[in-house]
Amino acid sequence: MAAGEFGNTRQLPSGRWQARYRYRGQDYKAPETFKTRKIAEGWLSHEKKLIDLNAWIPPQERLALQEKHQQEMELTVGLWLEQFHDSLRDAKASTLQTYRRTITNRILDPVAPGNEVEDITRLRDIPLVELTKQDVYQWWDAIERTYDTPETNRKAYRRLKAAGREAVERELIGSNPVNVPAANKSVAKDSPYLPKTEELHKILTEVPARYRLITALILFHGLRIGEAIALEVDSVVAHDTTGGHRYGVRVKQNAQRITPPGKSTFMLVQPPKSRAGNREVPIM
Repeated sequence: MAAGEFGNTRQLPSGRWQARYRYRGQDYKAPETFKTRKIAEGWLSHEKKLIDLNAWIPPQERLALQEKHQQEMELTVGLWLEQFHDSLRDAKASTLQTYRRTITNRILDPVAPGNEVEDITRLRDIPLVELTKQDVYQWWDAIERTYDTPETNRKAYRRLKAAGREAVERELIGSNPVNVPAANKSVAKDSPYLPKTEELHKILTEVPARYRLITALILFHGLRIGEAIALEVDSVVAHDTTGGHRYGVRVKQNAQRITPPGKSTFMLVQPPKSRAGNREVPIM
C-alpha cells in the first residue's frame, strides 16, 4: 500500500509538512512536522509497517517511552551516586565528606593506579538501568587486586550498595545488582600500638603549656581530638562534694575538618554523632 493510501500529508503556512492518519477509529498525527513532503510520507510508511508487524503503539506514547529511555541512559552509575549522596540531608557534613571521598577515590575518579584499570573506571559510565551483577563483580575484583586498602574498598562497596538500594526504592531499577558476599566480610585489623603510661607522661611534659589540658583530656580521659578542640569555657563544670570540688568537662559538640570542593579547609563544629557522645567526663 502506498504511503498516500495510508493517512495524508498537508503543508502548513510555515512551509513544513504535517502527517496524520486514522487507525482503529482514532486520529493520530506525527509528534513533529517535517521539512519535506517526502519525509512526511516516509513517516506514514513507517507507521503502517509497525501496524503490519503488530508492533504499533500510539505515536505520543512511543515518544514518551523514547524520552524515558533516553533519560534512563543518561543516568549513569556515577551520576546517580552523586545524586544519591546529595539527597542525604540528615547526614552530617563530615560524614558526607567521608562518603564522597570514598566513592570518588574508588569509583568516580579513581586514584592511581586504579585510574588506568578499565574494570574500575568503566563502572561510573554504565547507565544505572544497565548495571549488572557481573559489572559489580568485575569492579570489586579489580579494586581488590589494585588497592591494598581493604577497609576503604569495603566502604566504597557499601556506598554503592546503599545507592543501589535507594534506586530500587525510587523504582529507577527493578532490583539491586550490588550483591557481592565477599565485600560484606569484616576486615581483620592489626592491633594498634598503645603507648605506655610513662610514654604518655613524657608526651604531656613536652607539649607547650597552653596545649597541656587538651592533651591530657585526649591521652588520659578518652576525649576524641574533635571533641577536645570544640570545648568552650562553659564546658568545664564544678561539683561540690564532701571533700571539696570535683571537676569535669561536658562534651556537647565536636569539630571536624571540612574541605568543600574548590574551597579552603575549615573547622565545622557540630553535635556528637550519637546521644552517647553527649556526656560529662570527670577530670582525674
